[in-house]
Amino acid sequence: MGYDETANKEVTTIDSELENYLSRETSRLNYPLKVETVVKNGSLTDEIELIIKEVPSCSVVTSSEPDKTIFETKEEIYDFVKDSGALCVLVPPGYEFREYNKILHPVDFSSNELGKYSDLKFFFDAFDPMVNAVTVAAGEDNLELELKSNSWMNIAKDTLLPAKVKANILKGDDNVETIAGYLMRNEHDLVMLFQHKKNLFRKNFKTAMVGEIIEKTNTPVLYFYRK
Repeated sequence: MGYDETANKEVTTIDSELENYLSRETSRLNYPLKVETVVKNGSLTDEIELIIKEVPSCSVVTSSEPDKTIFETKEEIYDFVKDSGALCVLVPPGYEFREYNKILHPVDFSSNELGKYSDLKFFFDAFDPMVNAVTVAAGEDNLELELKSNSWMNIAKDTLLPAKVKANILKGDDNVETIAGYLMRNEHDLVMLFQHKKNLFRKNFKTAMVGEIIEKTNTPVLYFYRK
């Protein structure tokens, strides 16, 4: 067979396998879920970028572990969620879904970029969560940081509507270890991380932090990288 014939046959086979798989999974979930499958030759990132342009209020949900078919390594997953420009939710395998009623949001209260994420209102409309914004401080005197957190809260209350928002300053020497410990003690349903290409504080919000939090807490992470 020629290239086109081989490619078309592969698409047909994969489409059939995907339909069968999803039929089993949706029956097992017993949840009113409408599923539409798309199987194409080409770039996954390019296809998702097209979908986002057509339907801005959509999100990408994928496993946090590589499947050795689409993603060979965790680094490929993190590169994909960053390059796609989509609101992405990375879910540890076997994690049982529950509504995102309580969200932990590591943030730098010095940053005033929240306004760039006002178009994510659709997500908060869907779940109406409590967003617990936290930062980690090692010093004893946090008066300046508390003032910054108050300013951040004033913006957040408008930007993250209808979510309810509160802020906490955690004491610790290691960002991820401190956040992970707080997350597990307080049983949050989701960790939310925002990053902007021009963010002066991006060194504190590396994409690698997504993987570290998943590894240490086995909690889904919502990650959005604004290009």
